[in-house]
Amino acid sequence: MNKGFNKGFVLGIVVAILAVALVGGGFWLGRGSAVKDSNKEKESTKKVIETVKEDEVVVDTETEKKDDSEEFKPDAVERDHMEGVEFTSISEWEEEDWYCYNYTITIHNDTKRKVEEWVFKMEVPEESELSQYWESKMKLENNEIVVKPVDYNKEIEKDGEVSFGFILKTKVKYNYKKANMNLVL
Repeated sequence: MNKGFNKGFVLGIVVAILAVALVGGGFWLGRGSAVKDSNKEKESTKKVIETVKEDEVVVDTETEKKDDSEEFKPDAVERDHMEGVEFTSISEWEEEDWYCYNYTITIHNDTKRKVEEWVFKMEVPEESELSQYWESKMKLENNEIVVKPVDYNKEIEKDGEVSFGFILKTKVKYNYKKANMNLVL
């Protein structure tokens, strides 16, 4: 009886190791190239900037590159909220040649103090209109909605929140998750 290794057994193990290496290596190589491809598709980037100035906290998002296609896309990163701000899309519909959006926005005071007053700004497409708004003062100028509080919600207690809403009408499809925003508390 041969006490050495069975050549067939050893050959089987070598083939199995090579097969696993090829399949596994191909998987990882393919995965790496997919990651590289998805990174190429992300041509624009978003910066979130948070600074503290005396009694004021500023949270801002900036876009480095814009896309001029039919849909309004100021940056490629979608988000449901930014620091301290939560968006809720209540409804969307088309009305003649307008795209209409009903939004509610909630501002959370995550600072360590009571906020005395706040301002929220949000970029919108050209030829936009504010159809209605509530629980705030709003104006639309230079493709930006500027939201200020009314008397009864200008103060936000520590760990408190305030909500407001509006209906926005645009000539192009709009995705609030990609809009440039600014919140000053």
